[in-house]
Amino acid sequence: GGKALWQLIKKEGKDPEVPVGPDEFLQDMRECAVRSLGVCANSDSVVEQLLKVGSIGRLHRLLLSKWPPLRLSAVRTLRNFTAYQAGALEAASAESIIGAIEKLLRMVEEDRLVSEVTASVANMCLYRDNIPNVVTPRVCRGLVAVLGKACNAARSYACNAARFVAQGKSSLHHGSLVETGVIPALCLLLDVQMETPGGCAECAAGAIARYVVAEEGYAARAVDAAALGKLIYLLRCGCVSAREQ
Repeated sequence: GGKALWQLIKKEGKDPEVPVGPDEFLQDMRECAVRSLGVCANSDSVVEQLLKVGSIGRLHRLLLSKWPPLRLSAVRTLRNFTAYQAGALEAASAESIIGAIEKLLRMVEEDRLVSEVTASVANMCLYRDNIPNVVTPRVCRGLVAVLGKACNAARSYACNAARFVAQGKSSLHHGSLVETGVIPALCLLLDVQMETPGGCAECAAGAIARYVVAEEGYAARAVDAAALGKLIYLLRCGCVSAREQ
């Protein structure tokens, strides 16, 4: 079944501007197939089996589809695969996937799409060996841009990605994020959603903590007067996990 689904999403097709038929079930077959693959990818063992008969690289063209439903389904499937180690490792090694992610991160007006893409980046950066492939200059700029969005989910995922890069022990790559302006962007989020567990402030504080302890001496840039004031205020907020970070 997995092999058949991979074969279906390889099929060439002209992106429809509207569903193929008037019935909502008569959608583009590739969209149905890629959505099914995403639903199936719900455990390490299943993801490993699916990757034996197909490749995440096949999602490349679908990720950049001009048809929003197909593009969003492909992005969600990528996120589901990268939530597991095998999927995260394969996606990070696929140059075409990273290229697609670079372009998708620029679609900052599409909240759901960018949230799913940023979650995939965070999933991949959780594994240190992936960071050199994933954290390209364009991805750095994209993550910093997402941190300035109004979508809380996307910002939280971007904070997590920045944190995983900082704790990945690769000064080249978290240095690139710093030069791109990640620390000021994180500091601006320290007073957002203070009372909400898992909110932006908590995630931003956790990321900043990693840059503060980095050997490269980011502490001075990470904790300026404004950020220090926000951190002190955060210590008094009602969210226990945020205070902890």
